Amino acid sequence: MRRTLTWAAAALLPISLAVATPSADAASNATKPPKGSYAVKVVSVTDGDTIRIRYRGRSTPLRLIGIDAPEINPRECYGTQATTRMKQLTVGGTVYIRGDGTQGNTDRYGRLLRHLYTPGGRNIALRLVEGGYAKEYTHGRAYAGRTSYRSAQSTAKAARRGLWGACAVTPKPAPKTTSSCKIKGNISSNGRIYHVPGQRYYSVTKIDTSKGERWFCTETQARNAGWRKSKV
Repeated sequence: MRRTLTWAAAALLPISLAVATPSADAASNATKPPKGSYAVKVVSVTDGDTIRIRYRGRSTPLRLIGIDAPEINPRECYGTQATTRMKQLTVGGTVYIRGDGTQGNTDRYGRLLRHLYTPGGRNIALRLVEGGYAKEYTHGRAYAGRTSYRSAQSTAKAARRGLWGACAVTPKPAPKTTSSCKIKGNISSNGRIYHVPGQRYYSVTKIDTSKGERWFCTETQARNAGWRKSKV
């Protein structure tokens, strides 16, 4: 008789034991969750890349690996649609999660970092990227399945699906870095956040303008561009 590991027992395993082989993306015709994943209950949906699950008896935030979706914010385009799509993909309240040893167990905000699947084995993050509800996002090291995510994004972008069509604007040139422009506009796993001199993460935050990150001269300028201030 086949033995099935319950999610509660699996949650106690080291993350390395919960990582499958690099083929992280379930095929479109998947009929069951991938090996190494286990079922959990969805408590609520925060936005297009973050949910809360019942984990070890507690409501715990979970951040999907490999994507960045707009937040529900008047200054962020397509946040409501991305959140609604996440709710549709997690309807029923049961999802399957799987760790990725390249990304660690949690992010710096204490959120679990996991790949997420439907009971039928569909990769939820990949489906969000395919529909234009989220962008591919790599934090540090490459995660399992990144090639498929980037391919899906290229297709969605070319077809102007979702945010690629609804949020298309002509970007304004970033202000030049001068002695007065010292505010760092960083794009992190938690969205667009700016850091001012003296804050905890200011010195370690690196700005890569090729990824859309920017320098700002004033906090008002940063807020008007859609960034929000770091809490620490």
